[in-house]
Amino acid sequence: MSMELLYRLTESILSYILDTMATETQTSRAYEGIRSILLEGSLCAGTRLSDAMLTEKLKMSKVPIREALSRLSSEGLIEWRPNRGAFVPVYTPEEIIELYEMRTFIDPLAAMHATERANMRDIFGLREFVLLQEEIARKGEKTSPEDSEQHDRLEAALRETDTSFHLELLALSGNRQLNKLGSTVYIIRSLTYNSAPQTWLHGSTMAVSTAHARIVDAMEKRDPQGAAEAARE
Repeated sequence: MSMELLYRLTESILSYILDTMATETQTSRAYEGIRSILLEGSLCAGTRLSDAMLTEKLKMSKVPIREALSRLSSEGLIEWRPNRGAFVPVYTPEEIIELYEMRTFIDPLAAMHATERANMRDIFGLREFVLLQEEIARKGEKTSPEDSEQHDRLEAALRETDTSFHLELLALSGNRQLNKLGSTVYIIRSLTYNSAPQTWLHGSTMAVSTAHARIVDAMEKRDPQGAAEAARE
């Protein structure tokens, strides 16, 4: 093999590798972007995830978006309908109950492992979520039920901080499979908000932040079992 031919072959291989890496990076960005949209919990079950809507939101071409949708479909986070495209899944009441049952196993395990691995900066980050929830709860107590716009805004903020707290706990666990499974559960929970809405203001908000505070307290004491028990409550 001549040096010129070897050079061209090497150049072709490198070009292929770089193109593949670029495509994978774009697909990963699209995947994370669509997951974030689903996590917002603002899309109703049955909403069509059109190419036009996703390209506008994510500022990228259709190819990585479609590859990301295919991956999300295999994980059960979106629903493909023949000749119609991708849709936000519709979950039955039985599936929603099963989802909440799974959390009773996932959350304590995540809290236990996170306590074993987290440093003080990580724990402080979780404490920030608790303080933010308490602040939102106080605003909720002062909000009139008739002020629907403010009520909806605070409700969305509470859901977001609760989900973020648990996703961070999963990430800190260091268990990739647990993180993957738990993240999927919380995304599906976000998708059920509109089909099975919960009213967190004027009721259970402070209870939620108190439960999260107990998890963080146990983590600060380096008490894995205590953190798991607090997450189980």
